[in-house]
This record gives sequence, C-alpha cells and structure tokens, in this order.
Amino acid sequence: MNFSEKLIRLRKREGISQEELASYLEVSRQAVSRWEQGTALPDAGNLLKLRQRFGVSLDWLLEDAQGWENLTDGAPTGSEGGGTAPSPKLRKSVLPWAIPLGVSGFGLLLLGIFSSIFPAEYMVASTVIAGNQEPADRIYRGLAGFLKCNNLEWLFRLCLVIAIGSLLAGLWQKGVMKRFEDTVDHKLDELGEKNRDASA
Repeated sequence: MNFSEKLIRLRKREGISQEELASYLEVSRQAVSRWEQGTALPDAGNLLKLRQRFGVSLDWLLEDAQGWENLTDGAPTGSEGGGTAPSPKLRKSVLPWAIPLGVSGFGLLLLGIFSSIFPAEYMVASTVIAGNQEPADRIYRGLAGFLKCNNLEWLFRLCLVIAIGSLLAGLWQKGVMKRFEDTVDHKLDELGEKNRDASA
C-alpha cells in the first residue's frame, strides 16, 4: 500500500475533502490531488502535519510494506480534543525521566512543607580539644534545622540528585530527538527532490 492510497483512505476515514485537507495544510487542492494520484510527494513539513492530523507515524505513511492492517485502531486524530494527542511512543520515551523528576520534586516539596509545619533548630556547640577551640556555636534553622533534627539530610540529597539527573536526562533526550527529527526531515527533503526530478 503506497503513500497515495494511504492518504486517500485516511482522508475518507476522517470524512474530509481535498479542499479541507489543503486548507489545513495551507497548500492548493491540486497539490493534495497530485499526492493522491502518486505523481508527487509532500515536503517534510507537510508530512509532519499529515502525521499530526491523522495520528499516524511517518514510518507507516512512507513505507509501502506497511499496509492498513499495521495501523493501530483508535489512533488519535487532529480533530479530537481540539489538538493533537501525543503519540504512545512519545509518552513512553518521556516516562523514564519524567516520573523520577516528578517524584523527587514532590519529595522536596514535602520536606519543605514539613519543615515549615514542624520548625526545628539544631545547634552544634563549639568544643575544646587540647586547647584548640572550634569556631563558635552553629545554629541551623528552617529546612536545614528540620533535616538535621530528623536525620533526613540523606533523603534531601537523594531527591536533589534524582531531580537533577532526571532533568539532565530529559534535556539530553530532547537533544537526541531533535537531531533524529532533523535527520528525518533531511531524508524526506531528499526523497521529495528525487520524486520531483523523476516526475519532471
């Protein structure tokens, strides 16, 4: 099943005309007609819009080997919910770092709330050892005092390390995904140019 057949079926499944699809993509109706006739392919930007509009993957759209039976039923479409729903693959890729970030952030928030509900002061007295006196008494108040009084410094450090690590993992993943999308866009542009040259 090639791209043009898939596009026709998707458009009919949604019950929209070529004009409506062209308006959504901000192209001419003739461009949509050429795509459906198989004489041209949309550029990378329009392929991404089609993917979002119909809730399908680029792989499925472009690979002839993947037919209608490979399309998962109930895929979210752009018309549902007033916008595009995130794909399950995207949700799965975000979960490994978003869940620890949320849990550790919640843990830090709870520690902060408890330190204000149960205020504590922790004092470290100066000591004299063989005539050498340490600096004057140190008093810890607020969050630091609460953590020291309840021996929770380890939990605070753990939550902080997990939060920072998860945030860095998310930023790294975003960079990797951006490079991947740029590569896909480049390949799609090359494919579109080859198709235009072949049809010319």
